[in-house]
Amino acid sequence: MIVKNYTGDKLNFGLAAQKAKAQGLGIEIVFVGVLFVQKIAGATANTGVDLAAVASIARKVACQMGTAAASLDRCSLPRHGALESLPQDEIDFGMGIHNEPGVRREKLCTLAVTVNTILDIVLKPRAGTWTPTTGQPVAVIVNNLGGLSVLELGVIAEEVLRLLDARDIEVARSMSRTFVSSLDGPGFSVTLLGLDDELMPLLDAPTAAPAWPTTMPLGWKGELESKNK
Repeated sequence: MIVKNYTGDKLNFGLAAQKAKAQGLGIEIVFVGVLFVQKIAGATANTGVDLAAVASIARKVACQMGTAAASLDRCSLPRHGALESLPQDEIDFGMGIHNEPGVRREKLCTLAVTVNTILDIVLKPRAGTWTPTTGQPVAVIVNNLGGLSVLELGVIAEEVLRLLDARDIEVARSMSRTFVSSLDGPGFSVTLLGLDDELMPLLDAPTAAPAWPTTMPLGWKGELESKNK
């Protein structure tokens, strides 16, 4: 079971896992940021390995990634009354897809400052969290929370890549679109995954999922060196 790292999901799917185990089913549960873990776990399962091996690679991916979001307001919920809106001159960093409050609010600022703040949250060294090692390539997802246009998301994605380059972080794979939305949430999230020779081919493995984009190499030095041998 691949479960979003969210209180309600962890509680309910945890109970479901216990019931399944009581019925004699083999169950592994991994709490994650969803997209990279699901893609790579699925590619691993397609190789024919057992459940324990799939869970192991899923946990590895979960330990080598980080995500943070920024939003100008909460999403609208069907059949609910109007929710309290954020002040028009503020932005919420870390807001969840279920309108959970973020880690902090700040005054509106430029896109560059906004993206840098998100990258600071993702990349700040903390005990038990991932930060890229020197020279480690990363994969990047810039995700539309639902309320942005394609043009706006493209501008944000370009800024994310520019600022990662300014930090000397090598981006080997990049994708941007609406992957996990917060209905009409006017914001975006940035996810970074640390890649290696094991994870790269699994991320690139073909899939029948119609919404998953074809990943294009962005000049990862390891790939270029292997092709030149």
